[in-house]
Amino acid sequence: LGLYPYFRPLTDSEGSRVIIEGKPRIMLGSNNYLGLTHHPEVVAAAKAAIDRFGTGCTGSRMLNGTLEIHETLEMELAEWLGKESVLLWSTGFMSNSGSIGTLCGRRDIIFADREDHASLIDGFVLSGSKLVRTRHNDLEDMERRLAEYADYDKGGKLIAVDGVYSMTGEVAPVADLVALAQRYGCRLLVDEAHALGAIGPGGRGTAAHFGQTEHVDLISGTFSKSFAAMGGFLAGPQSVKDYLMHHSRQFMYTASFTPSVAATVLASLRVMRAQPELVDQVRAKAAWMRDGLEAMGFECLHSDPRWCRSSSDRSRSSSVSTSGST
Repeated sequence: LGLYPYFRPLTDSEGSRVIIEGKPRIMLGSNNYLGLTHHPEVVAAAKAAIDRFGTGCTGSRMLNGTLEIHETLEMELAEWLGKESVLLWSTGFMSNSGSIGTLCGRRDIIFADREDHASLIDGFVLSGSKLVRTRHNDLEDMERRLAEYADYDKGGKLIAVDGVYSMTGEVAPVADLVALAQRYGCRLLVDEAHALGAIGPGGRGTAAHFGQTEHVDLISGTFSKSFAAMGGFLAGPQSVKDYLMHHSRQFMYTASFTPSVAATVLASLRVMRAQPELVDQVRAKAAWMRDGLEAMGFECLHSDPRWCRSSSDRSRSSSVSTSGST
């Protein structure tokens, strides 16, 4: 058809409306879930950070690239997520590839959903671990593969999944995965990139949605969606953070993200904490959009309702078994 939809430059942007090729367009492909890229408090914080620290850190976190605002962001994000510590990464992609590539080794086994994000897959490859792929969101297949290696004792075992899958919006059954991880002696990593700001109490993601935050060993995420910037993080035990700070080459030899990015993310986090209704609004808008598309005859994907009930729904009813595939 002579169409090439990629790499189209924007000449102006107001969030939901952009200018492409000189024409105004409605932006439907953005990850700016909460609309914070143009929030006045967020923009003001980014400008103030440039005035104070300049445009860049000119070094890695290990050397001269750690600012007070980086550490403040790590502490506030860890408290918000309900984890002991957070380590910031210069990109969201790196938060997965760099951490898994460092934490896992050739004697370890990784159990991965077939729809896992490319950043997770690159981490699997870098680690050199044995990779076991399982059918998408299929608990029976996951347990079958875990049972095959139930007696494996030459290394560690990790289950790695997306909390919300980027291409479909499907939600991982985190509570069931926690049960499997405990049953078969595995650690569990949940990538919350597309879940933060969109699901869970206050937008804290799928682990919080299912009340499993303390049982999920590692939570990764990016700041390029709801947090209106770039970069990423890994949340978990302080011992894991300490290890990565001194062993991950991706972390040690990459310049830290800029002062304006750090300030943007911190301001976005504070806005999300002060205005939790933003999460309810984005979910309501998503439902309105989905209903409208279906009324026009389009078929829309839905996550399994058993796995997406609100916390209030779960508190009013007994637990529902979610074994089996979707």
